Amino acid sequence: GWHCWTLEDRPISQKKETPPQANFISRYRSQMIADKEDVLKAIDEKNTCIVSALGRRQHRGERNEYGRRGHIPGAMNVTAWEILDRQTNRYKPIEELKRLFKPMLDQDRVITYCGGGVAASSDAFILYLLGHKQVAVYDGGLMEWCANPELPLEVDT
Repeated sequence: GWHCWTLEDRPISQKKETPPQANFISRYRSQMIADKEDVLKAIDEKNTCIVSALGRRQHRGERNEYGRRGHIPGAMNVTAWEILDRQTNRYKPIEELKRLFKPMLDQDRVITYCGGGVAASSDAFILYLLGHKQVAVYDGGLMEWCANPELPLEVDT
């Protein structure tokens, strides 16, 4: 973004730019979205991994930002901040990302989540870049999950 652009002393301009017109055709890919039923099933599936992009304290259950504390049972935690270089706000080098996501890469399917799908999308994007093609985002996240007291949560002790 802007921060990195200026850090690298790249050219800037006050001139108004007009990008060329183009036609973008979106395509809905249902396999890239998970709902709470998918997540509930995944808790007990050995070949599906759940990844929490929540901050460490929220994941461990030390913070309560969504009405209940904790994380979805069995979820591994790779925070959205862990995948970024704090100086440039760019994603970290690919080898470092491979190390962070190594446990997930051997799974048949990965479902990422956070509070409402934003940070989870970054984790899903990186997994896809690393070659994992069966990645879905649970965009309801903890906002939806925690609203139902019957849905399980784990708190790290």
